[in-house]
Amino acid sequence: MEKEEEILRVIRERRATEGHRIPDEVADTMKIGVDGFLAVEETQLIRKACQEFHLAFAFNDHQKGRLDAKLISPVRIHTVEHECWNDKGPTYEFGIAAEVTELLRAKIDSFVAEPTASPYANKWFGFRKPNKSLRWIQDLQKLNAITIRDAGSLPQADLLAESRAGRGIYSLIDLYLGYDQLPLDARDRPYTVMHTPVGQLQMQVTSMGFTNAVAEAQRRMLAITGDMFPEKCEPYIDDNPIKGAQNKDETEVQPGIQKFVWDHLQDIKDLLQRFLVYNITASGPKGIPTVPEVTILGFRCGAYGRKLDPAKMDKISQWPTPLHTTTEVRAFLRVVGFWRIFIKGFAKIVEPIRTMIREGGTMEWTEDREAAVQTLKDVLSSGQVTLASPCFNDEVGRPFILETDGRPLAVGGVLIQRSEEGKERPIRFESRTLNSAERRYSQFKKEVLAILHCLKTFQAYLFGRRFILRIDPTNVAGALKNYKPIDPTVGRWISFI
Repeated sequence: MEKEEEILRVIRERRATEGHRIPDEVADTMKIGVDGFLAVEETQLIRKACQEFHLAFAFNDHQKGRLDAKLISPVRIHTVEHECWNDKGPTYEFGIAAEVTELLRAKIDSFVAEPTASPYANKWFGFRKPNKSLRWIQDLQKLNAITIRDAGSLPQADLLAESRAGRGIYSLIDLYLGYDQLPLDARDRPYTVMHTPVGQLQMQVTSMGFTNAVAEAQRRMLAITGDMFPEKCEPYIDDNPIKGAQNKDETEVQPGIQKFVWDHLQDIKDLLQRFLVYNITASGPKGIPTVPEVTILGFRCGAYGRKLDPAKMDKISQWPTPLHTTTEVRAFLRVVGFWRIFIKGFAKIVEPIRTMIREGGTMEWTEDREAAVQTLKDVLSSGQVTLASPCFNDEVGRPFILETDGRPLAVGGVLIQRSEEGKERPIRFESRTLNSAERRYSQFKKEVLAILHCLKTFQAYLFGRRFILRIDPTNVAGALKNYKPIDPTVGRWISFI
């Protein structure tokens, strides 16, 4: 702990002597708003706020912060019983040896690594980034193999994006080299040693390749954001998107300053102040304050709700066919399955492809399989489907609507809600394929199964709330009202319903 305090002292001394981090010429390069979104007065206000909290930003490695170990303890590595390992480092061509050495010395100077002597040694290599600079990668596979896994997990990408949709303003505040700001407990650093041209080095911070790095980073960012979570900021590892209010109040609180922008600015300041308290820094070049929409984990989020990220859809539209092996089929289904909430009748569409990997299925590429792939590509790449952001505050005026449907091969439905203008909009689609026994059910039984499946799927939205169940055909509703238990399976389903 004493060594950590010494490192923090040096970092703070460097801050005191370096000057202002965001002078006007640097502020000009920051991505504040987009053309036409903010008034000139609002842009200047955000700019001044960034300059006020300039020490919460970093633009190079020397400005990078380091989490105060007195406030949040360093990351630990807990292992099972094992033997030491001694792996050699890579061999480089003479022409880049000087560049590699310079990189390693810079890591020592920025307190990422330190010289040591240890019975352990891990592999490492340099990765050439698109800007041609080298990135230092630690290969910790042997350490990971004997490390006790942290059960911590990340929030589900789909639900995280949904919670951020429907806002009038956003800011993206990413950490500057986030893992390099999380100190590693001195007792565990010998596990991370590597043979390098400048001698044995051990990590002083958490390596991105460490198996528990994600869980440790997420846990610390939740602690730092505190009561800003979940309404104002939901961290995802080192990304910290700040979301504005759901109601876009355009009332002027100052000349040229709208209330929704002013309120959002207070949230930005709140997060940056927390960064200063915990001694961590946001990335100046990557930060995107005050924009009307953002891309989050493959979803484009804005006041309109959620759309598909066009960059992700380009890869799907270019997916080659035919699919020759079960590995290729599973890879395609896994990718398109992630976006199934945007696709009405997804299970029915992919059924010809799914049969390829079922017992007794063939890998013959038929017209219906090609048509299924093309349909999925068309739906996803068209960008026509926009999912609404759910509103939980107006159960009477805007109740959820559950629309279900039972088909010969699949059951499913869609969760709907009216917008403030009264237009019905989908929140998410759901469907699943029927197994061989279920396909022999009567149409009535399939309709009830569709209701049951959708109620379970959308339980988090509907449980304890008034909602509208919309069924086709309408005679099912009458049958449910006057149902006399004949089929015990249907009886159990209706009891749940």
